[in-house]
Amino acid sequence: ASCCKTANLFRQGEILRALAMIAFIFVVLLSGHIAAAAGMPDPGSCAGLPSDECAVVEPSALLQLSAARSGAAVVAGRNTLRVEENVEVSDARTNSSASLEECLRAGGSMQLIYMPNAAGWNDARQCANRRADIIPTPLAVVQVARGEDVQRAVKCTAQAGVQACAKSGSHGYDNAAGCSGGVQIDLRDLLGFKVDMSTKKVTFGTGHTNGQLYYKLSQDPYRLLFPGGTVSGVGASGLILGCGRGLTTFTRGLACDSLTSFEYVDAQGELQTADEDMLWMAKGGGGQFPGMVTQMTLQAYDMPQEVHESSCQFPVDLNTHNVISKWLSHCDEMEKPNRKIYTELSWWSRPQSVEVTIKCVG
Repeated sequence: ASCCKTANLFRQGEILRALAMIAFIFVVLLSGHIAAAAGMPDPGSCAGLPSDECAVVEPSALLQLSAARSGAAVVAGRNTLRVEENVEVSDARTNSSASLEECLRAGGSMQLIYMPNAAGWNDARQCANRRADIIPTPLAVVQVARGEDVQRAVKCTAQAGVQACAKSGSHGYDNAAGCSGGVQIDLRDLLGFKVDMSTKKVTFGTGHTNGQLYYKLSQDPYRLLFPGGTVSGVGASGLILGCGRGLTTFTRGLACDSLTSFEYVDAQGELQTADEDMLWMAKGGGGQFPGMVTQMTLQAYDMPQEVHESSCQFPVDLNTHNVISKWLSHCDEMEKPNRKIYTELSWWSRPQSVEVTIKCVG
């Protein structure tokens, strides 16, 4: 019976008045929290204000100040108080974005700088994973051509108080390289390359993908290989910093095991050569290295003469559990270095199937 009475009251219009009262209370309470977070006085406090101004600090005024700091505007209407986004106001965020762009463009050394809504912006900010819920929303995208460009970009982000993220091959499950809320630094044009044939060490810019590095090393007079990944479009530097597994892992170890030295830009925008501690951090950090690597030196190895591959695909309506169990039961034997075998199992969703691949390196 009480539920029926409540419903009757709401149908008679009481719900509108109740919601209006709740909204008013919410705005008053919220404004106090926003003010505290923004370093402004609470509506019931005079902290930081001259005594003659204390009486005029109303919740609406605090909300106005908070909105100005967050890039929104307060629009007052009859018995309403709402915050609207994308209203043209002079606020700290707009000024900060303008300052960031000015800093990035100073000196004119950058290859390309993309700001939101500018021509080429949508393509520039994208990563390989085009899932709609993780499309990157950086403040800017900077395409660099030299290590000095990386330094300037990092210094500008530090000055603006935002994060900087490196993007090379653009791969990553969660699109972390997209750098939402920060500055995406695109390294794709850092393509320096040289080989010391006396030591078979290769020094290269971190814009290379696996495929680019494989190809250059395979050419005469080098005929070399590095223990990288199996997908040509993945960034080589990201794979190496994440340890990296590939065709020659069982004979040459993980990709990071062959890393001998590198250069990186630190959080202050200074170019550094890795010492022993930083080298070991890069080898074991799982990709979480506290700097932006611009150049790497790897130990390379003689390129194999032959690679044989066999691949079998099993629809999921078969006994896939048995397929996986059988594959796992042979892994101990297949991973022995003398076998020179690389194997992987992939579970595909379209069409639903399990694929087993075995490659033999001759």
